[in-house]
Amino acid sequence: MALAYKVSDIIVSASTEPEAFGRVAVEAQSMEKPIIASNIGGSNETIIDEKTGFL
Repeated sequence: MALAYKVSDIIVSASTEPEAFGRVAVEAQSMEKPIIASNIGGSNETIIDEKTGFL
């Protein structure tokens, strides 16, 4: 997965159901990639809208 993040310009996590922990968001942030995610579940706990990503 590290290679997939490395060659990507932006990461999208378009979950339609709440997740307990938004692992994709944390992985994207660790690779210094901007993330767009659904504002449900764990993503809204790890992403600060318009600062560390977009909800």
